[in-house]
Amino acid sequence: MECLYLTLPRHLRIEIGRKQFETYFKFGFVRNLWDRVVSLYERAEGLQFRNTMSFDEFVDWIQYSSSTCLYPTPHRHQLDWFVDPGNVLADFIGKFERLDEDWAFVAQKLGIAERLLHRMANPRGATLH
Repeated sequence: MECLYLTLPRHLRIEIGRKQFETYFKFGFVRNLWDRVVSLYERAEGLQFRNTMSFDEFVDWIQYSSSTCLYPTPHRHQLDWFVDPGNVLADFIGKFERLDEDWAFVAQKLGIAERLLHRMANPRGATLH
């Protein structure tokens, strides 16, 4: 059946793919923006800049590189991962700060009873910035 799909005209493959995509429950999680930037600064991303820029300059650099993509970075605006120009693609966007509650919602939607393990706990612990 897959080989027959590939013989269809491109516009039909796109339409079939779009309809299939719409049947999926699409979700993701975002993190508090400030906590995320502090974490980036304390990890390798920040370590390479600590001798040349202050934390405030690092925040500006992250903002600039995220907004312009002049300096490609996987740390762009989190919403960029969930949108296609003009359309939010995700059905649900959970928050890391509510991970247990939001994951319970996702698990219920998926019909699973799995719990998430916290494997890389932040040594700073929860902080308010």
